[in-house]
Amino acid sequence: FTTNRQPPRPPKPSVSQNALKDTRFPHFQNFKPINPNVDPPILPPPPRRLTFQDEKETLQLEKQREDIRLSEIARENEARERAQELERLREIEFEKLARQQALAEEEERRKKIDRLNEIEKQKEIERQKQLER
Repeated sequence: FTTNRQPPRPPKPSVSQNALKDTRFPHFQNFKPINPNVDPPILPPPPRRLTFQDEKETLQLEKQREDIRLSEIARENEARERAQELERLREIEFEKLARQQALAEEEERRKKIDRLNEIEKQKEIERQKQLER
């Protein structure tokens, strides 16, 4: 069930006497008026206007930086292409060696079969001779 009671209110803040006596806090009466002639505002220097020569030098520097960046990119691309070409050549060489090895194994297998067939023929010839005697 509900009641019409209000929640308790927090206590009112009170300023202690010690806070009023604290001299570290700059009270208004301690401020002196600002005199712009004596204390001019501290601002950064105004931006320097570029002369035509400065502009030309800046453009040349930017062009040089861009040329250097492009040449570095070209060198990186060439190095990457060389590495890819070397890798492709290695793969081709590996495949060639694998084919040669497979052909050699096949040749060896054929020779072995031929030898076995020759031995069978010899045995058959020997049997025929044995039967003829």
